[in-house]
Amino acid sequence: MKIKKARLREIVHGVISEAAKEGHIQKIYRRSFADMINKASSGGNKNTPPFTKKAPKPGKSGPVTEQNTLTKSQVKYSGILKLSLDTMVKSEAEALQIFLPQEAVRLSPDSFHLTLLHQGILKPFAAQLKDMDYPSPPPIILDDVVFKRTSPGKKSWAVRVVNQNEMREYVKHIMDLLGSQNTNPEPERVFHVSLANLTGEPKDSVK
Repeated sequence: MKIKKARLREIVHGVISEAAKEGHIQKIYRRSFADMINKASSGGNKNTPPFTKKAPKPGKSGPVTEQNTLTKSQVKYSGILKLSLDTMVKSEAEALQIFLPQEAVRLSPDSFHLTLLHQGILKPFAAQLKDMDYPSPPPIILDDVVFKRTSPGKKSWAVRVVNQNEMREYVKHIMDLLGSQNTNPEPERVFHVSLANLTGEPKDSVK
């Protein structure tokens, strides 16, 4: 049975919308947890035992959990600073490859990533970035429209993330932690995930 393109778009949009909702709920949970820790950390009030001593901030102690290890695996420095996609978002991106034109050569889902900062910006901070404990990044929330990007001799197809401002604020935070006076070095950057180009090699996508 053939499925029309409009129906395919409707299916993908539904999947992405549900994932976006989940990402929003996860943010609420993280914020609630941080508020709880901050309250416990206030301490020093003898009338409210057992909070008679200052409690550690989140991340100072405690067993290594999946949530604690997620950030280190998700935020990666390899010349560029990038976010890798979790399984759910990777599946959403792969589904959007249905809408690619005939000339587009698909990228492998294993190469999907979101570039936060270009290597030219990060070169002076290379040593710091290799040993850096990165703060938890915002969720990657994909749009449901594939768009084309071009530069001399190159052409690629990508999907934007919906939460552009969150990504930009995260970049500012990273640059601030690095001690840079310019916390928004690429104000024109559109955060996206590349899906295809003319060769299928990630290096040939438009930067």
